[in-house]
Amino acid sequence: MGLFEKIAGAVGRWARSYGRFQPSRSVTEMFRQGQVLPELAYYHMGSENAPQAIIALECGRTLQSGLWKPLALDDGDLAARVERMGFHADPGRGPNGWRILDPAGEAIGIAYSPGKSAVRVNEGGRVVVHAPDTPPTKR
Repeated sequence: MGLFEKIAGAVGRWARSYGRFQPSRSVTEMFRQGQVLPELAYYHMGSENAPQAIIALECGRTLQSGLWKPLALDDGDLAARVERMGFHADPGRGPNGWRILDPAGEAIGIAYSPGKSAVRVNEGGRVVVHAPDTPPTKR
């Protein structure tokens, strides 16, 4: 096997470990209404009281990241945090809801963030969610 084939094989294996964020209006509404799903474990990025982004993964999943911190909350807590995220002032640029999909396209969680993010599922099912894209600021 030549060098090109080895590199192509390695890239293919690496790419197959990535999932994606899929836009979802129903998830956007769920977060804006403060609905907490008990079958999901919630995490935040940034300040706990006014997070930059929130993700929630199936409870059986292991999140591998120093970026995301656990977020214990109830329905009222989630609605208050979403309101304080600070993006609502500029319509069209605010956070949106996303379904988090694994490499096979199966839903493994949800997110509320200003942009989509890269999602990787490592061997053993450990999930890595990178920082979300943020829209450019207006000038």
